[in-house]
Amino acid sequence: MPPRNCSRLVFRSNNIDPNARHCMASAVVGFMRTFGMDEPMGCYDDIEQADAFVLWGSNMAEMHPILWSRITNRRLSDPNVKVAVLSTFQHRSFELADNGIVFTPQSDLVILNYIANYIIQNNAVNQDFFTKHVNLRKGATDIGYGLRPTHPLEKAAKNPGSDASEPMSFDEYKAFVAEYTLDKTAEMTGVPKDQLEQLAQLYADPNKRVISYWTMGF
Repeated sequence: MPPRNCSRLVFRSNNIDPNARHCMASAVVGFMRTFGMDEPMGCYDDIEQADAFVLWGSNMAEMHPILWSRITNRRLSDPNVKVAVLSTFQHRSFELADNGIVFTPQSDLVILNYIANYIIQNNAVNQDFFTKHVNLRKGATDIGYGLRPTHPLEKAAKNPGSDASEPMSFDEYKAFVAEYTLDKTAEMTGVPKDQLEQLAQLYADPNKRVISYWTMGF
């Protein structure tokens, strides 16, 4: 029996924990700390203008079928448009993918750091944009899991619940992501090297207009 039905039918409770705790609540914090406002930097009209779509853990084919139909139309109407799908398992969105990537759970940040390192190492950084619009900060690590203070995992964390951050220079960021080489990333994520390179090349190409989606994966 699904947890929601169990809560309603067995325990007769209307106190149901929605997916907002895992999705919207975390997105608010991410948006505020990354963009300074609680909304994504884009709109639906971008779909028809994009050259590539990257789904990070998203299964839009089953969770957002109307938006997926627009992405499908864009992909099938132009052979130069590419779709990359990343997930811990294969699902229906993989049917449209030019680059379907199945990675080891909890290793998606490794892939992102590899992409950043690839862009830097290949001199693909738009320095003018970076200087005008990017403010690098280094956040605290080992901050726990948002559990009760008495939980063993929370007790073991060095900086439980910390939202502290400090300024970070470009050279410091460059050094931070430098360890995420192609070899190390392939080993940690279980993703073939050629697939990782294809993904990084999409983001590094200044002539490619890339949209990244994360939405609901299940």
